[in-house]
Amino acid sequence: MEYYGVLYKFITSILANALFHPHLVTLHYKLGKLDEPIEDPSQLFNVDADLLEASHEFFVLSLAIYESEKDRSTATGDFFKQAFDGQGHERRPYYSNNGDLIGAPDAIWGTECKSLNRILPHVMIECKDEQGTGNSGDETFFETTNFPMILICIYEPALSIYSALLLERVVVNNLLTLNLAQYVDRDVVVLKIARIHSVLKECALLIKTENDQIVDQVVPGNPPRRYFPDPTSNPPSNLTPLPKLTYRGGLHHENKLFIIQHNISSIRCLYAADPLPDWYNETAHKLLAEVKLAPKLYFFQRMIGDRYMVVMERLEGLPMSLYSTRAFKTKLERSVFDDIESALTILHAKCIVHGDLRAENIIIDPERKHAKVVDFGWAGKSGKARYPATINEVQFKTEWDFDVNPGGIMDRSHGRFALQHLRHRDGPPSQIEEQETIMICFILQ
Repeated sequence: MEYYGVLYKFITSILANALFHPHLVTLHYKLGKLDEPIEDPSQLFNVDADLLEASHEFFVLSLAIYESEKDRSTATGDFFKQAFDGQGHERRPYYSNNGDLIGAPDAIWGTECKSLNRILPHVMIECKDEQGTGNSGDETFFETTNFPMILICIYEPALSIYSALLLERVVVNNLLTLNLAQYVDRDVVVLKIARIHSVLKECALLIKTENDQIVDQVVPGNPPRRYFPDPTSNPPSNLTPLPKLTYRGGLHHENKLFIIQHNISSIRCLYAADPLPDWYNETAHKLLAEVKLAPKLYFFQRMIGDRYMVVMERLEGLPMSLYSTRAFKTKLERSVFDDIESALTILHAKCIVHGDLRAENIIIDPERKHAKVVDFGWAGKSGKARYPATINEVQFKTEWDFDVNPGGIMDRSHGRFALQHLRHRDGPPSQIEEQETIMICFILQ
C-alpha cells in the first residue's frame, strides 16, 4: 500500500541534509557534540598528542593578520592536509562543465572521474578575508554526480564547516562557525579544533570510499543515485527501531511529496520541517488518541538534523474546512462538535492548549458523525507555552481569539473560543453554549 510523506525543500540550513545521507549524519551529530560533556570522548573523537600540537599551531596561525587570502591559505592549509592526505589532493582553478571559471578554491580533495575527465571533490577549502564560501562551488557538479561535499571556510580568526547535498537544488547547511578569537582559555579551543579535525577526517574518508564505489556510474546528465529521506535517531544509540520506509518515487515535480511503501497498514507518514525542540506535543496527541479523538500514534522520535519523525494512523474522511465550501455546504451533526468539545476537555484538564484548533485540523469521518483532532505542532502548557512568532495574524484572525498574538502566551480560553467559532460556522449550538448564554444574560440583567 502507498502512503504520502511530506517534505519541505529549502536551499538554506532550514532543512538538514543529514536527513538524507548517512555520512552527513555522522558529521552533523559529532560536530553538535563538541561542547557537550562526554563521559568517554574517545568514542566520538580520535585525538592524540600530535593532533593537539598541530591544532595549537593552527590556532596561533589563524589569529595572525595576513596581507592576502593566499598568505592565509599558505599558513593554515597544512593543518587540513593532514586530515585529507591520501584522498586525492588537488589545488587548481575550478571549472564548470562548459569550461567557465567558477572559482579557485584553495584546496579540493576528491575522486578522479574518467567519464568527465575531472576530479569530483568531496572536500573543498576556501580561505577568505570575510565570512562565507564565496563562489567556489559548482552546481553543475552536483547535478552531474549527486555526491555529497564538505565545505571548509577559513576567514580572519574564524572557521566555518558546511555540508552540501543535491536534493532538488543544492542544500547547504552551516554545521559550525567557530570564532577562534573569542576564547580566553587556549586549552578549550585547541581541544575543540582537534576534535573538529578528527570528525572531518573520519567523515571525508567515508564519503570518499562511497564515491570511489560508484564513480564509474557517473554519466553527464544522469546522476548515479537519488536521495530520499533516510533519518537517523538522535542519539544514534536509541534502541527503538525506526519504521522501515521504501520510497517508490516522487509525487511532486519538486519532490516535496514522495510515494512511500510501508509494511504496516493504515499509516500516514509525516516528516517535519520545523527545527524547534518542542515542535510536536507527543503528550497531547497520545491523550486524544487513547480515546479515539486523534489518529493512533505509532512512532514519535527525534532525528539527527533537529527534526522529528512522526508516524500516525491514516484517517478516512475530510477536513472540516471543506464542509463550508460551495461543494460541501452542509451543517454537521451535533456529535461532531461533541467530539471536539470532549477533546478540548481532556486537553484542558491537563492544562494543555491545542493552539491551532481550526477547521483544517479537524478530520470528519465519512458518515459526518464524528471528528478527530490532528496537528499538535503548537500544543503547549496553558499560561506558559507561547504561540510561534511567525503566525499569520491576518489570515487566521477570524478563527482565533482576539487575545492570540505572535509570541503570545497560550490560554485554555483560546480553545473554547475556537470551538464556539466552529459551532457557529458549521453546526448547531450545543446545550452547554445555550446554558452559558442564559447565565450570561441573567447576570447582565
